[in-house]
Amino acid sequence: MDENEANRKVGALKAIIQTLLLEHYWEMDEESGKQRFLGMAEADHLVAMAILNELTQEELAAAFRWPGGEDGDRARGLPALPVIAFLTEAQYERARVTTLAEDEGDRARSLAMEEWERSGAKAQGESELLILAEERFVSAMVKDLVARRGEDAAALEEGALEERIASMHEPWGSRTRRELERLREDLALMLEESARSESRRGAGI
Repeated sequence: MDENEANRKVGALKAIIQTLLLEHYWEMDEESGKQRFLGMAEADHLVAMAILNELTQEELAAAFRWPGGEDGDRARGLPALPVIAFLTEAQYERARVTTLAEDEGDRARSLAMEEWERSGAKAQGESELLILAEERFVSAMVKDLVARRGEDAAALEEGALEERIASMHEPWGSRTRRELERLREDLALMLEESARSESRRGAGI
């Protein structure tokens, strides 16, 4: 292994550790997360002590700072986490599409429940609401696929939902299918809970 390769591996391992620290200890108050980690080192936690030995103060501070990223990073859908620089292009794209699917699924879910709770919205029925949420989500994923791969939008916007997903390139197809199942399950549970709440209010409970 030459010196450049060795330095790259050390850099990658540090970035991995920084990213794991950020994901595991991050809090809205960044200093609180850092202090929680330092408390573990003071309590003789083996891994915390070893990390503290190897990371500089600057590297440790970066590990507890959630990156806002440049405009380009935000547009692509991933925060500029330290580990990002060590992913291959294909790995980055898979991670980006996965994050996009989760975000769009959450957005479709939230909008659907807002529509359901609005006065008069419940008249459309649960099945119609689910169909609208599914369509909103899949359309968002198609839009991203078209933007990234230059696909023909019309070809991906016709036919049954499952057929459209089956025609999507990877990783869009599998990520869309997986997140769609989660969207359906979550909305079914939310609507069930909403119905129970309505029933309890109607009964004066």
